[in-house]
This record gives sequence, structure tokens and C-alpha cells, in this order.
Amino acid sequence: MSASSISSGKPEAPGRLILKDSWPLASRADNEGDMFLAVNGQFGVPEIVDSYAVTAEGSNDPDDTSKLLPTGYEVFSIWSMSVPDIVEDRRHMRIVIKTHGRPLTDAKGPKELVTGVLHAMLGISPQNLHG
Repeated sequence: MSASSISSGKPEAPGRLILKDSWPLASRADNEGDMFLAVNGQFGVPEIVDSYAVTAEGSNDPDDTSKLLPTGYEVFSIWSMSVPDIVEDRRHMRIVIKTHGRPLTDAKGPKELVTGVLHAMLGISPQNLHG
């Protein structure tokens, strides 16, 4: 918080936030949030505010693809004539990310744009190195 927000008694408004929704396999639903939290605070990695399973309004159950399928559905694959025994559901996940700096679209020239892209690549590399 800044000194002005403490003296006025009002909390500081958050900067830009990114809401990233995804539908990973239910067995790996928490992997992305955990991966980001493991590298939180490292160079080029934005602050992760929260990571959670999205629930339908008025429900505590996670939103997943099993709710979209009609009863008695049958799975068919165009790549094989056999019907798979198990269809794994996907879960609706959301990551809330606090950004730092400016959007790449605000770059004042090619050098600033390339610098921003390189910083983003350096920031994401620990995720690849640490699994």
C-alpha cells in the first residue's frame, strides 16, 4: 500500500489483473496454478493472486465437462473403431494474475518490444526448468 492510501484509510485499487481460464484434465487440474506458485516472485513472472476451480453459481461442486454430456452418451473415436473405456473429465480452472509493467502493445518501438518479449521468455523459463 502507498502512504496516501494508508492515510486516507482506503485500500489501494489493484492494478491490471488477468483472469486465465482453462479446462485441463481433472487429474491434472491444479498443476498450472502450482507451477506458477513455485516460481512466483522470480524475474519476469507476474504475481499469482489466486488459483481455483470455478464452480457453478449457487453450487460448491467444481464446473466440469461431465455436466455437459447427456445421460447414456457413447464415446466414439474417428481414429479407432473401438470405444475407449474411460473418458476423463476436464475441470474449469481459473488463475488470477497481477501484472507488472505495461502491455507489449504499448511498446514505443521495435527495441522496446523485443526487450519485453525477451523478459517474458526469461520469466517463463523457470517453469520449463522446474517442471
